Amino acid sequence: MKKIRLVIFIGTFLVALFWIPHWPLDDDMNVMFLTLGILALLFPTYLHNAWKPVQSLLDTVMIGAALFAGLMTANLYTPITAAYYSTTWTTLLTFAVFHNGAFFLSRFWNKRDIRPSQKR
Repeated sequence: MKKIRLVIFIGTFLVALFWIPHWPLDDDMNVMFLTLGILALLFPTYLHNAWKPVQSLLDTVMIGAALFAGLMTANLYTPITAAYYSTTWTTLLTFAVFHNGAFFLSRFWNKRDIRPSQKR
């Protein structure tokens, strides 16, 4: 799973470096595509109950660091306005809500399925 996280970190960094600076700011479809893509890659790793509860928060910080590092690096070759940072921040918060929600719901479902039924 560490390899998957490394690939996601590098992929998100490259998206932020080369693709995000060319997005039109009024188009929310790109943001939704990025968020759903990352969720689709990370969610299967949470189907196992072995991860610590704090793992989803660490993944959110990892994605945020990759996005902002990519934008700051892109600022070296093209001007990045504050609106891009604001949009990226909003995207990260949206991602955090759905990502952490999916993680904790999967943990709840896993624990519910593991518990023996208490029928009398």
